[in-house]
Amino acid sequence: MNNKNLSVAKSDKKKKNKIIAISVISVAVVSFIAVLIIYLLGGYDGVIGTKDGKYEPVKSTKEQSKVIGKIGGFNVKYEELEYVTFIVKERYEKQYGSDVWTNPEKASQYKEQLEADVMRELCDIYATLVICDELNIKTSSKEANQYVDAQLAEIIDKDFSGDIEKYKEYLAKYKLTDAFNRFKVKCYYLDLEIVEAMAADGHECIKYSDRDVNAFMDYVVNEDDFYRTIHVYFEKGENNEEILKEANALLSDLKAITDEGQRYERMCYFIGHRGDYRDGYVTDTKAGFYITDGVFGDEYDKAAREIDIYGVSLVETEYEYFLIMRMPKEKEQVSKSLDNLLAYYYEKAYFDYRTTVAASLEFKPNKYYNSLDITAIG
Repeated sequence: MNNKNLSVAKSDKKKKNKIIAISVISVAVVSFIAVLIIYLLGGYDGVIGTKDGKYEPVKSTKEQSKVIGKIGGFNVKYEELEYVTFIVKERYEKQYGSDVWTNPEKASQYKEQLEADVMRELCDIYATLVICDELNIKTSSKEANQYVDAQLAEIIDKDFSGDIEKYKEYLAKYKLTDAFNRFKVKCYYLDLEIVEAMAADGHECIKYSDRDVNAFMDYVVNEDDFYRTIHVYFEKGENNEEILKEANALLSDLKAITDEGQRYERMCYFIGHRGDYRDGYVTDTKAGFYITDGVFGDEYDKAAREIDIYGVSLVETEYEYFLIMRMPKEKEQVSKSLDNLLAYYYEKAYFDYRTTVAASLEFKPNKYYNSLDITAIG
């Protein structure tokens, strides 16, 4: 779920104003002219946005707009292939060495694997449109257009100080086009619409709902899909060595306490009484919060599930360190967070379903794609 929690409420869409769709991340998390056009049998054409947007959309070149094949009946363009390939190739360079694409032997060795990974990422993006088609959700609306415009305006204003040329330079650096960036933001918006529709209509992937809250609370408490933690959060910065040293000192302090109750109280002290620490999303530091996989990332999930109740662990993610304590699940606490937990559940159910749909999709290349060497793209 890429750590971004989709909300079921329409009003919350306006609050989701920190999407940085152009970040160099896996495209699987955030899959996304005067008028937006996403044809149900044609992907997207032209540029996504409205004539009233703060920044005029940047038109793709003829080469970037070329169709390379289809996924689920939707046209896939070269610009999508280029960006996704660039991101996946970067991952390979970190894993197999910086010469993986310049060394002919290595490039040949990993070409097939690269192509499979790229197509899997593209299928994940287009799964959103396929599900929209399945649920009869319109992919073009005034609200959607305005959402895309607002998100792009915020990105350009906040990350590039309103300088459109700097934004264009960033796009070029990461082989990303404004059109595809807008498309990804659009798909994020559609994900919100899908979750809302599935929750309201009782889609087959939604087994629990607010129509039977007792059954849902029993599920949260008794099944393994949710776990409960409290944590101390350390944001990475310029001096990560010192930050990690301090985090390990707290970890050692907690591990030295054999009494679970005292260890818990000490953890609460670290969270609530130290000005340089904060507890993430909770305000009631002693309550902790219930989490389903994906909220804080795979590393957090793995670490939290490996420790015993009142056990502690230090986990590193890309942008922070978390000192985690596993907590027992209690039905009373679940009832206090029911709306949020239902939202988490709906999101996870949808993303699991989308993963299944994406796995069933197949990229059907055209002659143009067959003339390309994917190791030379990006």
